[in-house]
Amino acid sequence: YNEYKSYLRYMDSLPDELLECVLSHLSVIHELQEASKVCCRWRRLCKEVYSCKINSFIKQSRLGKISWRNCTPKSIFKRDRISEPSPRYGCSTVLHGNAIYVYGGALKNYFTDMFIIDVLSFTWKKVNVYKHFGENPLPLCWSASTKHQDNMIVCGGLFQHPSGLSVREMMYNTIHVYNISRNCWYKIGTMARERALHKITSLDDKLLLFGRLNDPK
Repeated sequence: YNEYKSYLRYMDSLPDELLECVLSHLSVIHELQEASKVCCRWRRLCKEVYSCKINSFIKQSRLGKISWRNCTPKSIFKRDRISEPSPRYGCSTVLHGNAIYVYGGALKNYFTDMFIIDVLSFTWKKVNVYKHFGENPLPLCWSASTKHQDNMIVCGGLFQHPSGLSVREMMYNTIHVYNISRNCWYKIGTMARERALHKITSLDDKLLLFGRLNDPK
């Protein structure tokens, strides 16, 4: 404890320029957020570092100087494929804290399972959603999703119904909410019309919706 206190005193003795340089080596997703909780001075410097990093990212992206790095996620339980999602497309995803929630999607079948990937350790975990309360969404793909407070909101989507020798595509207008803390789904209403391959985002207490797949009928 005494070593920790002496370390903090040393860090506090640094001028703002040097401390800001040290903080700039922290990751934006988690470490910078935690460092901002130390004191008012650190919170102010962390905000400046965060703003600088965001502005730098925007500038580099406009110049086409963004580089990609391949990160291979690993399962929390080795050799346990249950904790990893199968290959799929058209999933609904949101970022909550240090985790990305992945719901549904399709390949040969339509899925209604939920997975979490930790963006710090790149490990997967399957979520066993509580099914005895609320109403789960239909197995759809190309739904739109966004996060609002402690909720994952999923709107619309596409489903293929076998019809004789052919397959008929249908779009839906349902709005479902997955409450992350309670681990259950709710149906909260419907949109004015059916949609798929659209985008939504939350703004204060409103949802902004854009785009729509042409009616497949």
